[in-house]
Amino acid sequence: FVDVLYIRCDWRDVQSRPGRLDLHPVWALTRDAARRRGRRVAFRVQLSNPEIQPATLALPDFLQAKVPLVTIRRPVPGSPDRVEPRYDHPEFQRAFRELNELLAAELDGDPLVEFADLMMYGFWGEGHTSDYPSPSPSPSPSPDPALAERAFVDMTERQIEAWRRVPLAVNT
Repeated sequence: FVDVLYIRCDWRDVQSRPGRLDLHPVWALTRDAARRRGRRVAFRVQLSNPEIQPATLALPDFLQAKVPLVTIRRPVPGSPDRVEPRYDHPEFQRAFRELNELLAAELDGDPLVEFADLMMYGFWGEGHTSDYPSPSPSPSPSPDPALAERAFVDMTERQIEAWRRVPLAVNT
C-alpha cells in the first residue's frame, strides 16, 4: 500500500564533514527496497529535530562549532527547552548551500527520486521553531522577524537553484 518510500532524516545523518555526503545506511536500504518493489523515493533532510534534543542536534558536529545556537525556552515548567541554530548566520547559509549542491549532484535527475521535500528551517524542517503557546518567551532563534524571513526566502531560493530535474515539494 505504498507508492513512494519517504526518507526523513537529520542533517547529521547525511553529512558528517564538509565537502562530501556521508549518507546514513537507511538511504541505500530504501533505494534498494524501492528498486526491488518498483517504487520511487522521496526525502527531506531535517535541519532541526526537537525529538533528539537536548542530547544531540540534527546539525552536523562540524557545523555546531561555527553556528551560534539559541535556546528556545519552554513556558511550561518541567518541559525541555529546545535549541535551534541561527539559520541566518553566514556559516549556516554557506553549509546549507553546500549540502544542497552535494545532494543535487548525487540525486538530481536520478529516476528513482520522486521528489525532494524542501528543507525549511525549524522543527523537523517544517518552517517553525515553536510549538509553544503564544506569546512564548523566545519563539524564534532569530532576533528579528525580517531577518528570519530573509533567511527562509534565501534557503528556498537556494534549493530551487540547486534542483533542476527532481520536483520540489513543500510542507505548509
